[in-house]
Amino acid sequence: MENKEKVSLELPESWFEVSIEKFQELATYNGTSSISNSINIISCLSDQDPMDIKLISPEDLKRVIEAIQWIVIDPPAEFKHTINIDGIDYSMIPKLNEMTVGEWIDIETFSENYLDNMHNIMAILYRPLISTVNDETRFIEKYDAQKSLRTAELFKEKMNVGDVYGAALFFSLIGLKFMNNLALYLEQETLEMKKN
Repeated sequence: MENKEKVSLELPESWFEVSIEKFQELATYNGTSSISNSINIISCLSDQDPMDIKLISPEDLKRVIEAIQWIVIDPPAEFKHTINIDGIDYSMIPKLNEMTVGEWIDIETFSENYLDNMHNIMAILYRPLISTVNDETRFIEKYDAQKSLRTAELFKEKMNVGDVYGAALFFSLIGLKFMNNLALYLEQETLEMKKN
């Protein structure tokens, strides 16, 4: 008689337990419904080797797949204004009209490959909170592109996609609109200057 080792799987119960890194990995699976694809998704979510997942029974596989059905629904489009990671509060930029051109350019650049750069976009939008007066008045660190890249790596590993997916979508769309409007404005200004 074969001695089967029991595979223990700890699975997240929602997008609020899935890091940006795992979300990016999940997006690489092509969405086909195959057992192999399901095993890769379960492997990603549980941090287990796919070979270990293959050891579970068909009945257990069916139960696991049912338990993670929430992944077929997009993460929530809401977002938190302040997020705590490793004891540090990171706050989203409180006023869009105070963003620098450099911040917008970096967001636009990262938005060209939005999914792969989600953590980079979040590191531009969420920066260490200095002080809070109320929900609408928060002071955050000034933008530093090099520090942002370091923060992005932390966010990739520890920021959950449920908290920030809505912000990422919003800013990828609004950032593109802003840059298009800025380009039109600059064209008009150039034409005006040539007339004078």
